[in-house]
Amino acid sequence: MNLVKGILGIAMGLLLGMWLLNQHHVPSASGQTSTTPSWSSRLFGDGKVHYRLGAIDARFHLSRAELSLLTREAIALWEGPMAKQMFVEDEAAPLTISLVYDQIQETSNQQVSEEEQLSRDHSSHESQQQEYETQKARLQSQQQTFEEHLSEFQQRQQQYQDTLSQLRGQGADRLDEARMEVARVQLEQQQQSLQREQDDLNQSIQSFNANASELNQAASQFNEKVDRYNQRYSGRSFHKGVYDGKSITIYEFRNRDELRLVLAHELGHALGLNHSNDPQGLMYPVLQAQNLSNFHLASSDISLVLQRH
Repeated sequence: MNLVKGILGIAMGLLLGMWLLNQHHVPSASGQTSTTPSWSSRLFGDGKVHYRLGAIDARFHLSRAELSLLTREAIALWEGPMAKQMFVEDEAAPLTISLVYDQIQETSNQQVSEEEQLSRDHSSHESQQQEYETQKARLQSQQQTFEEHLSEFQQRQQQYQDTLSQLRGQGADRLDEARMEVARVQLEQQQQSLQREQDDLNQSIQSFNANASELNQAASQFNEKVDRYNQRYSGRSFHKGVYDGKSITIYEFRNRDELRLVLAHELGHALGLNHSNDPQGLMYPVLQAQNLSNFHLASSDISLVLQRH
């Protein structure tokens, strides 16, 4: 059954995904692309980035109040370490933050659903594997006990045959014959007991083999599901959010912790920051290695801000 364990380990390893954040190029008037707009092009006279909430597709099941709170939490990731106000929510601001629900989010929802099902299947397989190992240990103990009893019977049977041959050679009296008859009956009883024990062992082996076959079949079906998952989603990189100089548009997120970081990342572009090479940083273009639920700005993020001033 090492094959099954190996299959499950490899299969689950294929579930790791990679999510990319847009490179945030902005079309120029000539149709070419330019780099992220400069810091000053987004700032009001007070030196802060002013923003307002735009459209929120109802299919995200997120209210304006909830998005406003998440946006303020995203802003706090920047303002806390920098110890100054950098953003202002302003209903007259040209910069809008919108949530657009399209095929990207629909596909993401389906992917999350399939991953959850695969996770449940994997847990079930692990439970079955543990039951298999327990049954295997019981079977090994049962087989060892049977072999010990068989060896003991064979020794007693050999002793009986040796004694019987000796008595026949020298002549046996009635007492010897009576003793040998008792020994013969005991051997027959032990043989019958061994036969029942062997039948029980064979039944246990059949049950064990049937369970092992079911476990291998379940592992094969699970791997087929993983293969289909990988064929459907392998190499797919969703642009979770886009900043184009006038608006921040969020297209996809899996949970609110992720949305908070996507917002903070795009707001970083609104501050005029480019991407970093630090996988732990907020401005890294891949959202994967960051601590979503307890994120703090990396030194690389702070350095990007300081370089803009």
